[in-house]
Amino acid sequence: MPVVAMLLRRHPSVNRRALPVLLLLILAFLAQRPCRAEAKLEIESCQWGFDDRAVPRAFNLLTVGIRNTSDEPFSGQLQVRRLLSAAGNWIDTELVEPLYIGPYTVRLFHLYPYVLDDSGEWELRWGPSLQESYVTELPPLSPGARVLFNDPQQVSGITRGLKGFREDYFPPNVVGTATLRIAVMDHLPVWEETRKNAFRDWLYRGGVLHVLHSNSGRFPELPVPELNVEPRPESFGSGRIYWHARRRSDLNRDFIYREIFPTARETVPLVNHSGATFDVDPTDEEFFKDPERFFSVSTEWNTDELIPRRLKELVRPRHEWPLIYVLSGAYILMIFPGGLLLSRTKLDYRLSLLALLLVVGLFSGLFSVIGARGYGDTAASTVSAALIRPLPGNRWDVEQWSSLFVTAGGRYEITHDSDYLAYSTAQDNEKVSGWIDNGRGGRFSMDMPPFTFRAVLSPQQMQAPGVALRLLPAATGSGIELELNGPLPSRVDRAWLLTPGGRLSASIVKDMEPPESLIRFQFHDAPETLSHAFPLGFRFRNFVGQEAVTMTAGLARFDDWLMTRDLGIRRGTDPFLVYLPPDRVRVYLGGELPEQLAGRTPDAVTDEAAPAQGRALYCFDLPLPDTVVLPVVEQDQP
Repeated sequence: MPVVAMLLRRHPSVNRRALPVLLLLILAFLAQRPCRAEAKLEIESCQWGFDDRAVPRAFNLLTVGIRNTSDEPFSGQLQVRRLLSAAGNWIDTELVEPLYIGPYTVRLFHLYPYVLDDSGEWELRWGPSLQESYVTELPPLSPGARVLFNDPQQVSGITRGLKGFREDYFPPNVVGTATLRIAVMDHLPVWEETRKNAFRDWLYRGGVLHVLHSNSGRFPELPVPELNVEPRPESFGSGRIYWHARRRSDLNRDFIYREIFPTARETVPLVNHSGATFDVDPTDEEFFKDPERFFSVSTEWNTDELIPRRLKELVRPRHEWPLIYVLSGAYILMIFPGGLLLSRTKLDYRLSLLALLLVVGLFSGLFSVIGARGYGDTAASTVSAALIRPLPGNRWDVEQWSSLFVTAGGRYEITHDSDYLAYSTAQDNEKVSGWIDNGRGGRFSMDMPPFTFRAVLSPQQMQAPGVALRLLPAATGSGIELELNGPLPSRVDRAWLLTPGGRLSASIVKDMEPPESLIRFQFHDAPETLSHAFPLGFRFRNFVGQEAVTMTAGLARFDDWLMTRDLGIRRGTDPFLVYLPPDRVRVYLGGELPEQLAGRTPDAVTDEAAPAQGRALYCFDLPLPDTVVLPVVEQDQP
């Protein structure tokens, strides 16, 4: 730069002619100077679920390893989108994950996208360019994962019908375990406290654990302290534990299909590329020999569509249509022939125009008031339906549907009081303007036009005192009595008992008084089975519709729909395939939505919490005592 200044002083004529050229040379010189290297990321690993497959209608675990190949740390956001086409168009809502990776390091991220009845590709993006994105492979679908936990530091695995899973990929919360059906373990995994708690919650919620001998020839210590006792427990909450006096080297395909796979049976009607439907069962060897052919699910009804649609109808505005029709007719008559008749009078034309303006203004005001009647006085309201299961430590596992209705457009956020949150719109029909932040303090932020709805699905945990349930023989007559020790989080009014034979007994609950309450299930000569309760999809299509129902009556209808979602019933023939262990019964209690599950939806205008109503269905798996004898009932064949 000093050289350039001296040149310009000695040769002033150069100042005008060569100054642009000199400036270009200076810029080119500066451009050649070394700049700080930018951080570059690459996807090192990407695995769906626990066995490289996804489960429909569930939040699936997606484990992604991201490597920083530069000497600069990377700080930004990881955006996860469900792709609609190969052109890069996406639908639903973005999942947003904070992203920080140090130089030359690899970080493991656990994501929880919601998979619908059809498999799909997902895009991971951390920058604007194509080089800063990654598209996952299309995952095949399955009824659920059945895996053997492997130590990542050792070459340990089995190919005789049971897939190995790296234990360091296990998610740190129970939301990511929804697709795990069976876990086989022969050593104590090296886990921090969060992963131990997630495994404990998974087992208590209904997981199936098989324990093998370690290399020392003894059963290993387990990450759940309550299981390291004598005699060895065979159940933990709704979960079951099986102990096998053999090592992993002694496993063979016959033993796996005979002793392990049948302990967690769930049939899912998968569809192959040719359109043929297969009722896939875990004991089906053909499924595990050729899993790549299944990418969609056959269904006659879809709870992902049914439940939010029915919730929407409960907050749908009820207009005074007769009054609106009368006022519309009167308004038309006032304009014509009323306006024509007024113009033929001897009134001053200015008064005629003033009268016309008054009529238009009056009716506009009436229509704005009457047309908005039924929408409510608040700018936002929610109605919810929740399926609730117990967890250890005075906690409850919740799967909740919420439908948000707003009268004022703006940005709205939904959040709940929970240690860990995940959200999804569970639809593939539209692109939603907003973002989802899953995890602690998670929230769903979205833009909503006025007078619109938005349905949201969220798994979460609820803090509330636990309740102890016990089955007793009926004091008089035939049947079973259910004893409740302790209050439930909310009042219940209906109860159902499902036996291993598929028998479904219902009971009306009245005036239960804590801390001890009894619910009686009476057995009749003409028993009702699942196939009678849900005959070939008829109950599924008996929707709320446009008929006028009260909020209480409308919410009570969600008991059936939540029950069939819990049982995995998708078609009219599925009630015949529901499986319960022979020593277990399932109890459903339907009632009000607990106050803790009323989602906080701040009003876009007043910033006040929106009112919430809803229905809850509690689900319990209980051991069948020896003192209770159930009648043998066989379901009719489809």
